[in-house]
Amino acid sequence: MKTRQEYMAELPKFGTKESTAAHRAYYAQFVLPHVRRLVADRIGVDVIERSSDKHLNDIPLHLWDSIWRRDDSRGMWIEPGAMVSGLLKAAGEGNSASTGVCVLKEAARQIKEARQSAKERTAR
Repeated sequence: MKTRQEYMAELPKFGTKESTAAHRAYYAQFVLPHVRRLVADRIGVDVIERSSDKHLNDIPLHLWDSIWRRDDSRGMWIEPGAMVSGLLKAAGEGNSASTGVCVLKEAARQIKEARQSAKERTAR
């Protein structure tokens, strides 16, 4: 597992192709199968596929925030659950809404890429 400290130490200059790849690789380690299912169910595969923004910013922020929910009365994150929270903690990563959006958007990218690959395979 790559830690937050390792990720930040090797992160290339922001906005480069390499920084995008590093960001994706880092947050991908927190995308478990149930996280992809949450994103597919809550955002919708068709919405993800229609997104034309490389950062998925054409999908409203409130939709991402509605997946990564916190129960402040209990002081804990309800979703995506203890397993992802444990991975975040092991990596030295904070469990915040902004971290959640990065993880969820990476899950959406994986969904979109898998769907595109499947369509390409069937088109052959």
